[in-house]
Amino acid sequence: MTANDSAYWLALLCSGQVKRQVAKDVIYRWCVGANRALEALFASSAAELAPELEINEQQASQLLAAGREASAWEETLHAQAQKGVRLMTRCDPAYPEALTQRLAEKTLPYYFFYRGHLALLSEPALAVLGAGQPSEAGRELAANLGRTLAQQGYQLIGGYDKGVDRLALDAARAARGQTIILLPLGMDGFEAPMQALAPAVEAGNLLLLSPYSPAQSYQPVLGKARLGLITAWSEALFLIEPEVEPQDWPDLEALLSAGGRVFLWENGDPARRLAWLEAGALPFDTAETAQALLREALGVEPGMLDEEGDIDSLPGIEPIAFDDADAAIEALGNYGRVPPEMARRLREQGRSFDPDID
Repeated sequence: MTANDSAYWLALLCSGQVKRQVAKDVIYRWCVGANRALEALFASSAAELAPELEINEQQASQLLAAGREASAWEETLHAQAQKGVRLMTRCDPAYPEALTQRLAEKTLPYYFFYRGHLALLSEPALAVLGAGQPSEAGRELAANLGRTLAQQGYQLIGGYDKGVDRLALDAARAARGQTIILLPLGMDGFEAPMQALAPAVEAGNLLLLSPYSPAQSYQPVLGKARLGLITAWSEALFLIEPEVEPQDWPDLEALLSAGGRVFLWENGDPARRLAWLEAGALPFDTAETAQALLREALGVEPGMLDEEGDIDSLPGIEPIAFDDADAAIEALGNYGRVPPEMARRLREQGRSFDPDID
């Protein structure tokens, strides 16, 4: 995607002239569904766009008017690039599959500003979350768990919120583990902490993401939305003294419905602990117990791949052979449903499966 096309995404999604959901619906039809550059939309007239996008001419005129803001957003993108910050959109191949599979389209962030290496998005992530002011034992466990998981090769995701979240992420980072931080505000508001985290970013061990425009300030509702994204993104949650009930935890159902796991430290408020256990959380008492439960749930540790040298060498793992994109989709379908987005990307990259191409 060119910088110019990225600017058009921001022009529509951040415009005061177009409702956010209308902009997302248009982008989904035009870019995600039809695989067309958004920039091309603005070469049409309102009369031409209205029937194709199933909107009225007034809405189409508003879309075209919003497109005129693209030049200003292009300047913003250039300024952010000077700071090492770039933009990833919903159509980027690196966009996390976990979100597209687990969340409704209307709740997906359609862009992320980021700093770091997008290669980290290809790995499954775990989250260690909980109290903002944990007990001393809780603080010690959060740091120990973050460090232990990182040393075993697991990747952590969090929001860098005070308390358990930050303690675990800092411990994982100190152990040179891979971490992802999802911000509840724009990148401009995180510049000071970003300087301290820069070495881990440059080393390829940390990816910073924000689903908001750079100037967006923090609001409590954004913090809650951030927690929901982290939950839906994760393969498993480790909770230490959580401060809310399961029914109040955003997007918990999305995680559990996808087969994700929740592990709960045995200490903490007894009534809340019982509520989480009844919701399906598994109890643990130490970092070592948590790691054993995780290995049992996932069936493999990242470190085992390094020891064996090849995932195909693991017990019960057989390679899948295919000649082209359609054959790959058919083979994957034998093991379960192939998400439409994955199928689309396989077909888009189909030339890479041609045995006659070096």
